Amino acid sequence: MHHIDLVGSFVIGGLLLLSVMGLMFYFNMSAHSNNVSQIEQRNVTEFGRVVEYDFNKLGYRVNAGSKIVAIDSLSITFRADLNNDGVTDSVRYWRTGRRPLLFLTRHSSLAPARDFTIVVGDFALKAFAANGQTTWNIADICAIEFKMLIQKDVQLPQQVDKVGVYWTRRFYPKNL
Repeated sequence: MHHIDLVGSFVIGGLLLLSVMGLMFYFNMSAHSNNVSQIEQRNVTEFGRVVEYDFNKLGYRVNAGSKIVAIDSLSITFRADLNNDGVTDSVRYWRTGRRPLLFLTRHSSLAPARDFTIVVGDFALKAFAANGQTTWNIADICAIEFKMLIQKDVQLPQQVDKVGVYWTRRFYPKNL
């Protein structure tokens, strides 16, 4: 009878130890997934600041020519004095690649050798006229909507977790 009690306590102790270890692994995976999600949110926030700066300057100190050079649902090219030096700069955002690997690239005439490219899950632009209707006629544009999804697959021991951030913003540039 003494051996049965000893074996039973080993079995119960082993099950308890396995359940504690499983709980510890679960919390470790959850913390890792949350950490990657926070990093992605910071990346979107920083990129969003660049986009906000550019789009709020759209048309600033552009005296001659079109302020928006070209626009469609996947790209925009516009002009502005980005660094307040009196020289008109050009900025272009465009999406390239094929799903699931899409890239959003920002090119500025200030630093032609330093295009900024990030991997996105999706990217879309929309232009709006004064009445709120969607338009692609450059002369009618009063607002531009910028939508971006950044996703990342996080490889965890037992699963693949998708973390990501969706960022959308509608700009009403003063200088249009």
